[in-house]
This record gives sequence, structure tokens and C-alpha cells, in this order.
Amino acid sequence: MIRPDLDRLKQLAETNSDNPKFLENYANALLQDGKLILARKLLQKLYGRLHRANRHDDAYRLVMTHGEWVAGEEGGFRPEWEGPFLRLEKEVKKSFFYRRQKKVREGEALFRTGEAAEQIYLVLEGELAITIRSELAGHVLANFVYRGDLVGESALKSNATRVADVVANKNSTLFEFNREELANAISKHSDLRDLFEEEVSLRRKTLILSQCPPFSLLTLSERAIVAEQSIEMDVPNGTTIKKEGAHLPYSALVISGEIESYFTADMKPNYSGSLYANALFGLGELYLDEAIPNKLVAKKDVKLLKIPHKVVEDASEAHVDFETVVSGIASTNYAQTMETIRILSSNPPTN
Repeated sequence: MIRPDLDRLKQLAETNSDNPKFLENYANALLQDGKLILARKLLQKLYGRLHRANRHDDAYRLVMTHGEWVAGEEGGFRPEWEGPFLRLEKEVKKSFFYRRQKKVREGEALFRTGEAAEQIYLVLEGELAITIRSELAGHVLANFVYRGDLVGESALKSNATRVADVVANKNSTLFEFNREELANAISKHSDLRDLFEEEVSLRRKTLILSQCPPFSLLTLSERAIVAEQSIEMDVPNGTTIKKEGAHLPYSALVISGEIESYFTADMKPNYSGSLYANALFGLGELYLDEAIPNKLVAKKDVKLLKIPHKVVEDASEAHVDFETVVSGIASTNYAQTMETIRILSSNPPTN
């Protein structure tokens, strides 16, 4: 595939701002080049421009061509549909759906962060919003759930607590069932199991990103893009994640566990700090001229979200605030590590 001339298409879009076709051509080239976040940002800008110009047919065509997300997070175009669990055959429905229903009025919480997670829900009618609290961005929209979507998957683990607030945007009706009922139904239908695992994985990764300060600055659809291109990775205790003086070939977000940092001095390893949940690292290749001279080692078992560098670059191009935060993280980590190494490597004062 021939790489599109992005600089030329960008220039044409800027010099022909009165012609939306040039902006769409640039966005299509970005999509082809894998810059999905920046492309979506531009297409949403184009969608708004067409609506303001009362070119509603063109706006509708844009949505049909590129997907509902071009209309933005809220109040955008979303066709009537049934999620994967409502499209199943009758015999699957019979074993999966139970008669217990729960109704939630507009503005009412289905559950709140910190509550015991005991039930899982399937949305029959309505719309609910999933939000979490971010230190950097305050309340962050982590997802929407609609007819046919599942919500409350944290109840799959015993003794779990809720990690987000779920509030009804509209009067909603849901099926309610426990982990044993869901596991029993899924075990009987392989297609259902695959759908469930795919949906839960994407929802979990989006929620993980929503809790990380830099990614909480992105829109929900942009976080979903990052989630789709990221991989959850289990790292056993004692595994070397990064060697001294080497760049990590990807960026990574710590989901759980602890990663210890070491540097070598006097022929022995010296501990210089740790990374915990929500810590973002591996940005050196993107933002630093030289690699940090430390080794990163998993302490106990660690779970990471592995994020390709290209995805981080894409988000940086689309959002100045995101670029400022992640480049600041890289610079701060480098400065702190080098200062720690300097202090620990210095000889103690002599009397």
C-alpha cells in the first residue's frame, strides 16, 4: 500500500477550508495511515460544520460512511439496534435470559463505586452512562451502555466491589442475574462465550484507560480506539521488562502489581523506585533522546496494558493537552531516575 502524502493533504485541507471534501480526504488518508484518533477528531469537526451549514444529507452520509462516532459522544446518530445478546436464537435466549427485571429511572444510579458487586445486568431498554473519578479530569465518562449491552461484569469475581458509577440517562429496564447463572448459560453456547469475552475485554481496557490521567483527557471514542489496539499482558514475578540503557519498544500502563527499578553501580543492582497501578511508562523512545539507564523488573505478578507507540503518537497529534502530559511524564521519570542514581551512586561524605 502506498503511504498517503499526509503533509500535502493537510495543506489542501487548510487552504480549502470552505470545501469540506478536502478535510474528508485528509481524514481518510489519516485512517489509511493508522492515525485513527486524529482522523476521528477531524471527521467530528466536519460533521459539525455540515450541520451548521444545514447540509444534513451530507452529514448523514458521513455518519453512514464512517460510523456513528463521527457525531460525537452525546446526542449523536445511533441507529436502532439490538446488541449481540438480544440477537441470539430462541433456544439461546431461553437458557440465558431470566425473568428478574430491574427498572432504573432517569438520573437514578444502578450502582456506585465501592458497592459490593453481586449482580450482572443486560440492558433491555434505555441508556446508562459509566463514569469514574480521575485525579486529573474529575468525573470521566468511561462508556455508554444501550439495549443489548451488558453492564456490571466486575460481579464475575467473588467478593468484588464496583469500580465505577452507572447512572441511567433515560428510564431503563434491565435483566438481572448472578455470576453462576451467567456462567451456566455461557458454557452452553460457544458463540455467546466469544461475544461475551470480546465485549468484556474491550470494556475493561477502556475503563483502565479512563482511570489513567493522560488518557482521561481523551474522548470516550478515542479511548475506545486505544483500547482496541492495546493488549493486556501478564508478566510473571522476576521478569525483566526493560534492560538498562534500552528503550522499551512500546508504551505500557500498569494495571496491577509492582515494577521495581534498578541501576547497576559497583557491579551490583541498586533499587531506585517502583511503579504501581495507573503508572504509564515506556515513553522514552517517543520523547527522550537517550534511554533511561535503569532496569525494570516485575515484583510478584504484574498485569500491564501494552500500548503501541504509534497509538500514543496519534493521541499526541490530536490533543495538545495529552501530548503535554505524556511528554512531561517521560521527562519527569528521566529526571527523577537520574537524580536517584546520582544520589545513590555518590560516595558518603568522609569526616
